[in-house]
Amino acid sequence: MQRRPLALVLDVLLMLVGALLGIATNYATNVEGEVPLPLRLLRQWSIPLVGIGLLALVGGQLWLRWLERRPAAPPARWTAGQPPYPGLEAFGEEDAAVFFGRERETAELVARLHPAVPARAHRCVTVVGPSGSGKSSLVRAGLLPALTGRRTRWTAYPAITPGTDPVGALRAAVDGGPRDGRPRVLVVDQLEELLTLSGAGERTAFAEAVREVLERDPRLWLVGTLRSDFLTGFLEGHLASLVRDPVVIAALPREALHEVVARPGAAAGVEFEAGLVPRIVDDCGGGDALPLLAYTLQELYRRAGGPGSVIGHALYREVGGVAGALVGQADRIRAELLGPGGPHGDDPVVGTLLRLVTVRGGEPVRRRVARAELAPAEREIADAFVAGRLLTSDAGVLDLAHEALLRRWPGGGGGYILPL
Repeated sequence: MQRRPLALVLDVLLMLVGALLGIATNYATNVEGEVPLPLRLLRQWSIPLVGIGLLALVGGQLWLRWLERRPAAPPARWTAGQPPYPGLEAFGEEDAAVFFGRERETAELVARLHPAVPARAHRCVTVVGPSGSGKSSLVRAGLLPALTGRRTRWTAYPAITPGTDPVGALRAAVDGGPRDGRPRVLVVDQLEELLTLSGAGERTAFAEAVREVLERDPRLWLVGTLRSDFLTGFLEGHLASLVRDPVVIAALPREALHEVVARPGAAAGVEFEAGLVPRIVDDCGGGDALPLLAYTLQELYRRAGGPGSVIGHALYREVGGVAGALVGQADRIRAELLGPGGPHGDDPVVGTLLRLVTVRGGEPVRRRVARAELAPAEREIADAFVAGRLLTSDAGVLDLAHEALLRRWPGGGGGYILPL
């Protein structure tokens, strides 16, 4: 039991004991005539009992004060053998110990999945927020560990994305999952792919498939993530049922950004020089702040030497600050790929990266491409960016670590590859 509830319980019990003792003593000392033996004994012991009661009250209060002043247990150490900062990738379930800043939103999601009247609940909950706001991290490192760690023992299916076959991906995930009688949750990440990678018929089929699986399995919940700039597209079609009463998240406030910087490092045994954490927080700005911040922190952690190191102002200047870390890494990779002569004609690096993005309504959206679809020269470029942690590769499928790469990197030219 936590200290504050325990203190309240003890206060109430002590008050009740004191009140009952006073009532009994008052009754025993004021009864006239023949007094039964129990009351005679109570009358004889009334003064000692009052003294004992007072000592118990004082002792209980002193114990409560000691509980309140006792130092909290030390925070859990980060022993995963990897950086406590995810870079441009999302936090995963295994990163729950170093995921901070979204406690309120996590609690709201947990509450949504534990409604007062479960039989009438809408079991499709979508997290809506701007690009770079940390939707995937919130669901994967916040919600899922919170559910699987509860006494009700939730089962979490591996997260999926719609891709080019959303119905197939949904059915494969649900049909391949366990049937153990526990409540279950399936995360469908990047729901915007239903608009960018699917046609109208596929979107209608997916909405119907979601309805069917939820009707067939009353213990199953779907939790999706959606970029806010695609919300209108969902509300205007058959996908509206997926975003009914969404959980909307905004950019992290300053105090939460301070936790995002300092607390994962503290868990991993890393210290920041005085004044550096506020300086890093001050340098965050714009919609891409969170992924750029996470990438910068990962670079600082690696260059500082990992656990037991101190990250200082000089190292922060060396990596180029929040915006400069990603740009510097992309510039280094591009320079090595092109060589000292630079590109002759069209830039092959920019051309390859643009294959991994599509533009919808003036907004850049990631587009996964099979490595086998690339020409040999393009595969070499992609592999270099994968090694530099700016692209990801999963089962032969390439993806941008984050759209921030194409919005914030000038690409060695006169302007950004895609508009800010």
